[in-house]
Amino acid sequence: EEDTGLYSSRTRRISFYDKDSKEVSGKKMAVVTEEGRQAITDYEVVERYGKFTVVRCKLRTGRTHQIRVQFASRRLPLVGDAKYGGSIRGCGLALLSHRLSFPHPVTGKRMDFSVLPSGAYPWNLFDAMPPIGQNATT
Repeated sequence: EEDTGLYSSRTRRISFYDKDSKEVSGKKMAVVTEEGRQAITDYEVVERYGKFTVVRCKLRTGRTHQIRVQFASRRLPLVGDAKYGGSIRGCGLALLSHRLSFPHPVTGKRMDFSVLPSGAYPWNLFDAMPPIGQNATT
């Protein structure tokens, strides 16, 4: 289902066309244009705390700063993302690759790596959050 720009509790899809990048004030940034390549991310809300929301994203394409650009383009920048409008003093970028899985290039064996968020701000606001990959009923 296509995203309307608001977070909901169900799985949603963000899709747009981007160009690789351009220089903006001496910094390389991804840009959104109709002539660019399609960028698709599926996401679902995991938990909310005040004005913060933890979302689980699944990339369907791999574009430069894809998650950061897609959420910022809907005026929902990631916490701590100074490059795309979510800067909070003393807070690093709140973006975590929870799980990475791929076939080993030589053996073909499935390689699977996962990590949970640290206890640092803003992750510490979500201590009641079940581990990613589980829901509140399990």
